[in-house]
Amino acid sequence: MRIAVVTGNPKPASRTHGLALAVADVLAAELPRPAIPAEAPAPPAGAGPAAAPLVPSAAPAHLVIDLAEHAPSLFDWSAAELSRLTAEVAATDVAIFASIATATTAWPASSRSPS
Repeated sequence: MRIAVVTGNPKPASRTHGLALAVADVLAAELPRPAIPAEAPAPPAGAGPAAAPLVPSAAPAHLVIDLAEHAPSLFDWSAAELSRLTAEVAATDVAIFASIATATTAWPASSRSPS
């Protein structure tokens, strides 16, 4: 099972990025891995072919994209590297998107109560 981790934070290798990677690791540990045939020892002379036992496959490395590393081309729709990364994320089984959110509230002066 292939997992993509995409983070959007102005700081490269941010805490948000680290948390998203930790989530991907926990998720990868919990998801089942497809079984693949193990190499079976050669059968004794005169015996039929031996069936290889099945063993869990190794988890593939996560696809990790830290958008801070691609900041100069984020709004360039012709950026080939971002198009390639988009296709790679689309081809994964699971995608984790993590971003920092900041909010500010500005109250209009007319809505404030008098002091």
